Amino acid sequence: MRAKIWFPERQVIEDHDVDHAAAFDLNEVETVEIEGVVYVLTPIVEDPNADFTASRKGVA
Repeated sequence: MRAKIWFPERQVIEDHDVDHAAAFDLNEVETVEIEGVVYVLTPIVEDPNADFTASRKGVA
């Protein structure tokens, strides 16, 4: 699914493909890699226009 992801450190919302089931499953961790940086997604959002918030995990 396409989801709107809030990147607080970059102060931007971007559309990315995510595994919707994994993103909402407490036993799974959904990540997205953008420009060599890995982010963990959580369904807790600070911006009402976003589906997920991205937290920087590290470098791929």
